[in-house]
Amino acid sequence: MITTAGGAAVIDQAVTFPASENKLSVELVDRTFPASGNQSLTAKVKFESLSVGTYYFYLYATVNGGSETRLVKHQFKIVKHEWNQLISNNLRNNYAYALSFFGSRDQFMFRYKWADNRNITVESSWISEHFTSVTSPMNPNKQWYCHKLAAPHFTEAFNYIKTSRIRVHGAHDSGIIPLSELLVSFDGLFNTRFVTDRTFVSHHSFGTALDLNATMQVNKNRIENRELIRTEVQNHLTYNGIKEQNGVKYYDFTYDGSCSELYHGVPATVINYLLYELAFYRAGFGWGYYYVHACDGMHFTVSEMDPNIHNTSSRSLRKVYSYIG
Repeated sequence: MITTAGGAAVIDQAVTFPASENKLSVELVDRTFPASGNQSLTAKVKFESLSVGTYYFYLYATVNGGSETRLVKHQFKIVKHEWNQLISNNLRNNYAYALSFFGSRDQFMFRYKWADNRNITVESSWISEHFTSVTSPMNPNKQWYCHKLAAPHFTEAFNYIKTSRIRVHGAHDSGIIPLSELLVSFDGLFNTRFVTDRTFVSHHSFGTALDLNATMQVNKNRIENRELIRTEVQNHLTYNGIKEQNGVKYYDFTYDGSCSELYHGVPATVINYLLYELAFYRAGFGWGYYYVHACDGMHFTVSEMDPNIHNTSSRSLRKVYSYIG
């Protein structure tokens, strides 16, 4: 018997053989079941008739009309085996911007197969041709996989992260620390998938988007976080300019808000803003805070939105206009 994940039976087939054969074991592909028209159980179960989804395979045995004994329970998935071509409608109102970044359709409009849920499999030849690796700013022994056209942007942003110094003081004082101290968690770069509704492709599939510090509640993809980030940055974080101490130049900020979740003395509510303002924006990235349809503070991307939103939009949070180095 085969059932859906919800328990509804979709295929129920049986094979029998006479007791006179005294069979103690049998192969599922055995084609000698006389009572089944010399047809095996494997042949009788038409897997090709199943639609995409999750199923359970059950195998039962009975002897002389007695009660059933379940021998096997196995979960399996049916996926689409044919290749699908990514189309412009699979990009959420940003196909034109993506095309301007990549320069040609071949650089990002790949073919794919559905895997499980919203995950997809992309042609390995396309990945081999268009991808490379960059050194993680969190660990020099780690490599992160990304699109070749995005690699210079990631390298530039990571360099700013490694070389910039900041200080955030107020009720707490971080002291002068590297911007890299604000990299608390790496939460994915290259990941082939669609977003939740399986309509729009995630730009992580292109190797052009990076998620950082997803463990912080303020950075989760929730629309209410937009107002939280805006209030914290606009109303409670003051930029005091570039300062110097013992020959070390740093960006100096004062924070007078109430956030008590601190990392190296810096409130969690402003950490990804600081990473964007001082590193990713300078390297040509957009920030998921500026999404129209959501607020995704963990998300930094080079292929979805014009970074000038950070400078010209009425929602702009920009405070720093000159940089060290």
